[in-house]
Amino acid sequence: MTKSLKNRKKKQAEQTEQHGKTPKETQISESKQMQEAPKAKMPARTTEAMAEWGSSAEVTAKDIVIPKIWTMQGLSDLVTEGKAKLGEYVNSVTGEVLGDYKTGELEFIPFHMKKVWYVFEDGEFKESVPITSQNEDLPFEEDNGIVKITRSKVFQFYVLLTKELEAGAAIPYVLQFTRTSLQAGKVLATQMYMQNKMAGLPPGGMAFKLSGTLEKNDKGSFIVNKVQKSRQANYNELEIAYSWFQTVRTDKNVKVDGEGILEEEAE
Repeated sequence: MTKSLKNRKKKQAEQTEQHGKTPKETQISESKQMQEAPKAKMPARTTEAMAEWGSSAEVTAKDIVIPKIWTMQGLSDLVTEGKAKLGEYVNSVTGEVLGDYKTGELEFIPFHMKKVWYVFEDGEFKESVPITSQNEDLPFEEDNGIVKITRSKVFQFYVLLTKELEAGAAIPYVLQFTRTSLQAGKVLATQMYMQNKMAGLPPGGMAFKLSGTLEKNDKGSFIVNKVQKSRQANYNELEIAYSWFQTVRTDKNVKVDGEGILEEEAE
């Protein structure tokens, strides 16, 4: 072996001993690191570069539609069209399935409530009327000789889903209780405005889980919703809930999807 070759091998051995890699392995490793480096830095750089994304768009309450959480009943359009199943909870705007009555894992924090009458004339929706102490005992049906008037008492709760709060992307929904599920609305209202107060908590101080039971009658199967107290809301959840409460309570421009629409029930 020539002296030159011995020196070259000795130098290579020293580099391998020092770095644990041959020069070729080191070159390959460095090349790989250079290729991967931009990917590792992308999130931070992207966040800084796009910090003002959307800042020029003036989105106000007039541009926002709050979706409802629909309970899919046997005659619900999405069920008859094969896009959802009986007992699933669906975003009324996007059609996204949020959960179902069997698992009972759809957790939410209620932060505001409205009680209204949905008034129908000859089966067509006419208006939504706030329920007061003066009109809360109106009959559900009456006929004035000209039109047949029917009313549905509706409890509307503005809620935030805790899974969306955890992801930092929570928007409000309206969870509606009426007809056979009206009792669940009364339970929720009692907890929010009486039991929470006695416990020193604000109305949005407790989280709940939505579930239901499958009932049947001579017209078919339908879901009766129920709510169950889950846990106490944390400070971050309360802070976001209170911020949304201030918006929906004071801003008359906030629109709720599906005004006058009731989930179809086989009653």
